[in-house]
Amino acid sequence: MAQRSPPLEPTKPLPCAEHGLLQPHLRQKALLAELDQVRRTGIATNDEELESALRSIAAPVRARSGEVAAAINVAIPWSPATMTELVNRLGPIVQATANEIAARVI
Repeated sequence: MAQRSPPLEPTKPLPCAEHGLLQPHLRQKALLAELDQVRRTGIATNDEELESALRSIAAPVRARSGEVAAAINVAIPWSPATMTELVNRLGPIVQATANEIAARVI
Protein backbone atom coordinates (compact mmCIF):
# COMPACT_ATOMS: atom_id res chain seq x y z
CA MET A 1 0.00 0.00 0.00
CA ALA A 2 1.27 3.47 -0.84
CA GLN A 3 2.36 5.74 1.97
CA ARG A 4 0.06 8.50 3.09
CA SER A 5 0.77 11.87 1.55
CA PRO A 6 1.89 14.76 3.76
CA PRO A 7 -0.87 16.93 5.27
CA LEU A 8 -2.70 19.23 2.90
CA GLU A 9 -1.70 22.85 2.80
CA PRO A 10 -4.49 25.41 3.16
CA THR A 11 -5.80 26.59 -0.20
CA LYS A 12 -8.48 28.93 -1.41
CA PRO A 13 -11.78 26.99 -1.49
CA LEU A 14 -13.22 26.11 -4.88
CA PRO A 15 -16.71 27.32 -5.66
CA CYS A 16 -19.08 24.42 -5.07
CA ALA A 17 -22.55 23.49 -3.92
CA GLU A 18 -23.54 24.45 -0.42
CA HIS A 19 -22.98 20.98 1.06
CA GLY A 20 -19.63 20.13 -0.53
CA LEU A 21 -16.62 19.05 1.52
CA LEU A 22 -14.60 21.96 0.19
CA GLN A 23 -16.82 24.55 1.83
CA PRO A 24 -14.81 26.93 4.05
CA HIS A 25 -16.71 26.05 7.23
CA LEU A 26 -15.75 22.37 7.00
CA ARG A 27 -12.51 21.51 8.69
CA GLN A 28 -9.54 19.74 7.24
CA LYS A 29 -10.36 16.84 9.55
CA ALA A 30 -13.60 16.13 7.64
CA LEU A 31 -11.77 16.14 4.31
CA LEU A 32 -9.06 13.82 5.62
CA ALA A 33 -11.75 11.46 6.97
CA GLU A 34 -13.37 11.40 3.53
CA LEU A 35 -10.01 10.68 1.89
CA ASP A 36 -9.41 7.82 4.34
CA GLN A 37 -12.77 6.34 3.37
CA VAL A 38 -11.87 6.64 -0.31
CA ARG A 39 -8.60 4.81 0.34
CA ARG A 40 -10.44 2.02 2.22
CA THR A 41 -13.25 1.51 -0.29
CA GLY A 42 -11.45 2.33 -3.54
CA ILE A 43 -14.41 4.49 -4.54
CA ALA A 44 -14.76 8.26 -4.52
CA THR A 45 -18.17 9.87 -4.76
CA ASN A 46 -19.59 13.27 -5.49
CA ASP A 47 -23.14 13.71 -4.23
CA GLU A 48 -24.03 17.13 -5.63
CA GLU A 49 -20.90 18.62 -4.02
CA LEU A 50 -19.80 20.49 -7.13
CA GLU A 51 -23.07 21.04 -8.96
CA SER A 52 -26.70 20.64 -8.03
CA ALA A 53 -28.25 17.46 -9.52
CA LEU A 54 -24.86 16.01 -10.47
CA ARG A 55 -23.48 12.90 -8.81
CA SER A 56 -20.48 10.81 -9.75
CA ILE A 57 -18.59 7.68 -8.80
CA ALA A 58 -14.86 7.29 -9.46
CA ALA A 59 -12.20 4.63 -9.03
CA PRO A 60 -8.41 4.69 -9.37
CA VAL A 61 -6.52 3.06 -12.22
CA ARG A 62 -3.39 1.69 -10.58
CA ALA A 63 0.01 1.01 -12.06
CA ARG A 64 1.64 -2.36 -11.33
CA SER A 65 3.48 -0.64 -8.47
CA GLY A 66 0.16 0.14 -6.80
CA GLU A 67 0.47 3.87 -7.37
CA VAL A 68 -2.55 5.64 -8.82
CA ALA A 69 -1.78 6.42 -12.46
CA ALA A 70 -5.22 7.67 -13.51
CA ALA A 71 -8.86 7.50 -12.53
CA ILE A 72 -12.18 6.83 -14.20
CA ASN A 73 -15.42 8.54 -13.36
CA VAL A 74 -19.05 8.02 -14.25
CA ALA A 75 -21.29 11.08 -13.99
CA ILE A 76 -24.88 10.51 -13.01
CA PRO A 77 -27.57 13.13 -13.49
CA TRP A 78 -30.00 13.47 -10.61
CA SER A 79 -31.76 10.24 -9.79
CA PRO A 80 -34.34 9.29 -7.17
CA ALA A 81 -31.95 6.53 -6.07
CA THR A 82 -29.87 7.25 -2.99
CA MET A 83 -26.12 7.65 -3.35
CA THR A 84 -25.68 4.39 -1.42
CA GLU A 85 -27.89 2.57 -3.94
CA LEU A 86 -25.95 4.07 -6.84
CA VAL A 87 -22.60 3.11 -5.30
CA ASN A 88 -23.82 -0.43 -4.57
CA ARG A 89 -25.06 -0.82 -8.13
CA LEU A 90 -22.38 1.05 -10.11
CA GLY A 91 -19.33 1.04 -7.81
CA PRO A 92 -18.27 -2.55 -8.61
CA ILE A 93 -18.67 -1.87 -12.34
CA VAL A 94 -16.54 1.29 -12.12
CA GLN A 95 -13.87 -0.57 -10.11
CA ALA A 96 -13.86 -3.54 -12.50
CA THR A 97 -13.49 -1.19 -15.46
CA ALA A 98 -10.59 0.62 -13.75
CA ASN A 99 -8.90 -2.72 -13.08
CA GLU A 100 -9.40 -3.83 -16.68
CA ILE A 101 -7.86 -0.60 -17.97
CA ALA A 102 -4.90 -1.09 -15.64
CA ALA A 103 -4.39 -4.68 -16.80
CA ARG A 104 -4.47 -3.73 -20.47
CA VAL A 105 -2.68 -0.41 -20.51
CA ILE A 106 -0.50 0.25 -17.52
